[in-house]
Amino acid sequence: MELTWFRYLLSTTSLALWLVAPSAFAKDAFGLDSYKIRAEMLTKSEKPYTTKYGNSINVYAVANSQPTSTEKKQHVRFLIQGGLHGNELLASEFVAWLAKRFANGESLLNTLNNGNISIDFVPYANPDGTIQFTRYNSNQINLNRNFDVLWGVTRENPGPSPFSENETRAIRDLVLSRNYTAAVDVHGFVNWIVMPTSPSEGLKGLPKVTAERRKTYDLWASAVKSHAAKQLPGYEIKTAGELKDGGAFEDFTWWSGGVPAICLELFTDSRHVLMSFADTIINILTPKGINTRDRAARGQSDTFIAYESYIHSLFQDAIKIDSGVENKREIVSTR
Repeated sequence: MELTWFRYLLSTTSLALWLVAPSAFAKDAFGLDSYKIRAEMLTKSEKPYTTKYGNSINVYAVANSQPTSTEKKQHVRFLIQGGLHGNELLASEFVAWLAKRFANGESLLNTLNNGNISIDFVPYANPDGTIQFTRYNSNQINLNRNFDVLWGVTRENPGPSPFSENETRAIRDLVLSRNYTAAVDVHGFVNWIVMPTSPSEGLKGLPKVTAERRKTYDLWASAVKSHAAKQLPGYEIKTAGELKDGGAFEDFTWWSGGVPAICLELFTDSRHVLMSFADTIINILTPKGINTRDRAARGQSDTFIAYESYIHSLFQDAIKIDSGVENKREIVSTR
């Protein structure tokens, strides 16, 4: 008996999450305390980006410690965040897992740009929502509808105005001040990659673009689709505009910040994956020898590695696009 009913019971119990999530912020269970920085320390904000319940937006700013080549390369920086929807805990778990691997020099990402790279990881972009196990923040706003581009084109609460929330202001200021080469916003659970709205969609409210910017978008879109076809079979490519997800991270990051970005959904048959507290109880109650957690962990690790490989390929192409590689075929064919 795998006690799936018990996992479901816990995943719908707010009390359980009040016990689980705060410990992740307090104890920093990833072993990455030395890298943790409050967002305002990186963006020179006038005041802290504190949530309604007093939580900080923490960034794990990790620089590659050992460049793999003596060749001089311009330093590049990327953003990988998760948890804008607080109940999509697998996204936060993946970002934390990736941060730890990168910090330990174990990730494919460490090889990018001859090692001259740093990554800002934000595992909990919506800490109040994580603690409450809810899609929204503590003001009942969908943070992934609270950015500025196409704001208000949504069936969910986008907030009273773009960037009305401290969480989205923190992310906005990171994107506008940290000179990222590309960014990935991790969600769950469908097999989708969501691109910024295409200039070709002609939606009202999109900023005007130059021919050069349109070309950059096409290069990025080509890379996203090409790598997905080879590395994430079965994945569908969408755009925020197509989904009527106005105010989304990927649209703001591209259209306002000039940074190529995607929303990467982690495909799983369980959207809301509860972590340590539920697993501990389940392990206690599960008959010895079943080892359901071990099997799940092994499968999850394999899945995480596949997503890591995809992000590596995208970032590799983002560096080429940023450095002015203009041949589209070169972008999509270099592996």
